Amino acid sequence: MATKAEVLEKVLKLAKEELPYDEYVQFLEIITPKVGDAAKEIRRLRDKLTDGDIIKILKEKKAFAVQ
Repeated sequence: MATKAEVLEKVLKLAKEELPYDEYVQFLEIITPKVGDAAKEIRRLRDKLTDGDIIKILKEKKAFAVQ
């Protein structure tokens, strides 16, 4: 059975591959905590972040109980 982190990583990869850029950013907005301007921050950093970086940020912000 996959860990929560592995499942989240697969979902992020699928979303990144299948969604247009704007919809992918919107998806990240939805799953990101609503503190500050998350969408603006995501758009600014998106091209520099890997899926692993996104998972790390989500863990730090405790958006998910990912281990």
